[in-house]
Amino acid sequence: MSKDQKKFTVRIATNGKRTKEWTFDAEQEAIDFAEKMAYIGDAQIDKALISPAEIAQIRADLGMTQREFSDHVGAKNHATIHEWENGKFVPRPDMQRKLIAMKK
Repeated sequence: MSKDQKKFTVRIATNGKRTKEWTFDAEQEAIDFAEKMAYIGDAQIDKALISPAEIAQIRADLGMTQREFSDHVGAKNHATIHEWENGKFVPRPDMQRKLIAMKK
């Protein structure tokens, strides 16, 4: 594996305290694991699983404006989409999962 390949860490927390971490090479593997383990506590994915360019590409593939896309995915407003696409903010893990599912 090259140094540039992403690793994805899933943290399972109870009462706001980190209790355990698991690291995965594949983003879908991390997402699936986090979903299965969410009942234990707050499963948080440590790194962004989707890049700003990928978010912009999904929107472009759908032929939507940022405003239309924000309505489509349930984001607060079009400014949120702009911030995601420019890397200013990372979508919440649940929104990342939703966006990743749209790539397929």
